[in-house]
Amino acid sequence: MLIEYPTKEEISEITKTYPWDKFAISHEDFSFYDTGDNMRDFLIYHKTLPWISCLVGRIFQVYRSYILMVYYYNKGISDNNLFIEKDKAGITYFKKIMSNEELLIKSEFDYYTDNYYSKLFSAFDMIGHLLNSKFDLGLESKGKEINFVNAIKEIGGNDSLKHIYDSLVKIKGSHIFQKAKKYRLDIIHNFPPYKIGPGYKEQKNAIGFGGGEYVTSEKLKYNAEKSLDLLSDILNIIKNI
Repeated sequence: MLIEYPTKEEISEITKTYPWDKFAISHEDFSFYDTGDNMRDFLIYHKTLPWISCLVGRIFQVYRSYILMVYYYNKGISDNNLFIEKDKAGITYFKKIMSNEELLIKSEFDYYTDNYYSKLFSAFDMIGHLLNSKFDLGLESKGKEINFVNAIKEIGGNDSLKHIYDSLVKIKGSHIFQKAKKYRLDIIHNFPPYKIGPGYKEQKNAIGFGGGEYVTSEKLKYNAEKSLDLLSDILNIIKNI
């Protein structure tokens, strides 16, 4: 099978389950997209404008990656029963339970999973930049990296922003967000979740052997869909500040 891309009809079918309307944003959607009547508002306008433009483009990339994840997932990936135990013969891996065509489908799914989580957390951090600019948090002057998590922490120190802080903390602390965060971290820095991890673990003076950790395509697709909900919720929060 050559690498394929969905037709317009297939894309339309996928987007019926998760419409773009939830993410279709523009500069005018944000209440702070206004030059205002004073110098502070004027500066906020010019500080936030580039980040809003970047965020609009990044969200489209997140959505595109999700569509292609689902497209390849729908082609069928039989990894729910990946670990097949045999008496003393160990574990059966991909090449013994998947055809070459299915392995290629799995490879494309994994590729767009990489893209999805990388773009998703890039979008979160762009939102961190927006919050930093809008509320003049001054993260850079305090020697802190400007990102989503640090912006939320800084907002927490302002009583007048408590309602925003509480909403964002709830999202950041959710099981879905934490899982997505771990998937992204492992994809970028560690053993990716869609690959069978090392079959051994070292603990103090002991070494254990067994089946490596693995996250099925079904679980990754589920988390991707639910983390889109979180992104949509965050956008609705920041569009109303």
